[in-house]
Amino acid sequence: MKRILLFAFIGAVAISCSKNSSVKYIVTGVSAGGFNVTYKISGETKTANAVNSGWSQSFNAESDDQVYLKALANGTNAQVTVEIQVDGSSFKKASGSGNQASATVEGTID
Repeated sequence: MKRILLFAFIGAVAISCSKNSSVKYIVTGVSAGGFNVTYKISGETKTANAVNSGWSQSFNAESDDQVYLKALANGTNAQVTVEIQVDGSSFKKASGSGNQASATVEGTID
């Protein structure tokens, strides 16, 4: 009986140690036709098409969650920057420029 209680306690501690973080995806840049965005939330791939510069998506993630953000400019001579912020601080950031410029960032939440 004591072993069962010990394992139950250890399991409860392990679950409570999972950190919850605030995540924000951000796309900025210059593109006549906006940006096509692909991103992941809780392992699910989502898309947003022809979004304007300043597009963002916020959500909560747990430790070890995978994060992914890609933006493709719909135009020539474009510039795009994608950024993932975790708990208000920059976690990953990338930029691209040119015809149909793209930028991608990904990582694992600590």
